[in-house]
Amino acid sequence: MRIALATIVVGAAAASAAACVPADESLELGSAAFRVVASRAAGAGVVTGDEHPDGTYGWVLRFDRVLLGFRTVTIGKVDDDERCAFRGRGETNDVVFDPRAGLEQTFDGIRPTTCPDVGLILGPPGDATGLGPGATSAGIVDLAQGRPAHAIVDVTADHGQERLTLHLRFETDRTASRFGGCSSSAGKGIVVRANERTRSVLEFRPENLFFDAIASSATFRLSPFVLADRLGEPDGVVTMDEVDALPLVDVRELGPFYSLPDGTLGGSFGDYLRALFRFTFAYDVSGFCVGNAPGREAAR
Repeated sequence: MRIALATIVVGAAAASAAACVPADESLELGSAAFRVVASRAAGAGVVTGDEHPDGTYGWVLRFDRVLLGFRTVTIGKVDDDERCAFRGRGETNDVVFDPRAGLEQTFDGIRPTTCPDVGLILGPPGDATGLGPGATSAGIVDLAQGRPAHAIVDVTADHGQERLTLHLRFETDRTASRFGGCSSSAGKGIVVRANERTRSVLEFRPENLFFDAIASSATFRLSPFVLADRLGEPDGVVTMDEVDALPLVDVRELGPFYSLPDGTLGGSFGDYLRALFRFTFAYDVSGFCVGNAPGREAAR
């Protein structure tokens, strides 16, 4: 899969095709640009709603590292391959990047139309993967080693003298990597207009991984991670191995809404986190995209 990082000039083949159209009937084409960023909370941090035994509330969460393996944004209409076809793209390599630094992908040369199906494809790094904004070669190695992953979120949580460090690594064969159905208050997808560039924003919200329910009205909580550390190796560091070892049914004792999307309590707290990952992308501030269950090929 290839991505675009900047607009390029329409190639010779496209220019030749355009030359076949009489000048007074030439097509007026449009463009679409997508900026992939991180939420404000990913930079500024958040405070959870946990209640402590001493009567105080909250842990302060700081996002130390946020990495995504990015392949491409997808645009079009399901079952209509010609809709939203474009004549130009930019550079052609996948990247690993920090969404807090931002990344833009542009599609040029689109006939004016509505593109209702917008999505996003993430993936682990490969041989040709490049460094994107905010990433280092060490980040590529961390995503590629072992079971390949497409996202890493490292967090430090503080409450008074207490500190907990989280290393959350989302493996591609177990976590949603294809997102689709992007819609906002303006509707689904984007509208491409002649001689204009339509701009949209895909916002990664890692703070959603701390929701105590799979719902927009959920509260941020750290208590399940604290429990995972205490039941695992109580060293103040929480890994995916520890959250995978914590049964979700035990987490339910910390809050009444912890459950998988189908309402069941089977599996682990790690499975719950991977389910939350499906709901970490917002679209044009007011909207959202939904991650497909691992193994599904469709990205829209």
